[in-house]
Amino acid sequence: MYSNIYEDPDLTVNVRYNKGAREDRGESLERVVDIYESADTFTDHRHVDRSKQGRGAHTQEHRPAVKRGNCRTAASVLSVLCLLLLAGVIVLSKLYISEISKNSKLSQKEKQTSHDNLNDSFCHGWTRFRCSCYNKFTEKKNWTESRTDCQSSGADLVTITTKEEHDFVKNLTEHQASWIGLQSVMKSWKTEWQWVDGTTPKYVGFREGVDVTKLPHGHTVYMDEQGMWEYKDPGTKQWICERAIS
Repeated sequence: MYSNIYEDPDLTVNVRYNKGAREDRGESLERVVDIYESADTFTDHRHVDRSKQGRGAHTQEHRPAVKRGNCRTAASVLSVLCLLLLAGVIVLSKLYISEISKNSKLSQKEKQTSHDNLNDSFCHGWTRFRCSCYNKFTEKKNWTESRTDCQSSGADLVTITTKEEHDFVKNLTEHQASWIGLQSVMKSWKTEWQWVDGTTPKYVGFREGVDVTKLPHGHTVYMDEQGMWEYKDPGTKQWICERAIS
């Protein structure tokens, strides 16, 4: 007990003050005893405080674990919400792109329909293919008369420049031979094929075996029942006119 008192500076001062303040031995002893008892009480309080501090520290050690658990739960919830938000953005983006594409297709289709209607109205009952109007006449005339009839309608006998156009005109023949706008003419002392618009054929659809190299001028060409080109029969036939869309 004495060691505890002397180790505490405050208690040591109190003892010395009591000794110097009075010379009465008995009273001094009583006060010393009082101090000792107070020191014991102080010591007991220190033990109690330490035990409380120990329990407090133990309690505080568990609080961070609870906080960490709450943080993990909040993080998990936030992650789920972020994933749901991302999924929603992706779905909305796809719907938006699909709607834009649909509107674009509809707009293009409307423009094409409007353009077709304009062309059809310009063709006035003739059949349109690309930038021209075509018409098949079912009467029968020779090549020159057929061309004259086309010219009276602001057109001319059809000129065929591609395989696609050939297939289109072939469907118009309806298995009946029809005049087209190709003839042999004299150029530079030799006979060549020439369309009615003055151009040289870049595409030809003559039947296999037909000799087209050694011909006198004045031969005219027609499309036979199978859609192939011939020139051997100069009789009367149906004809096909073509008029460009301006």
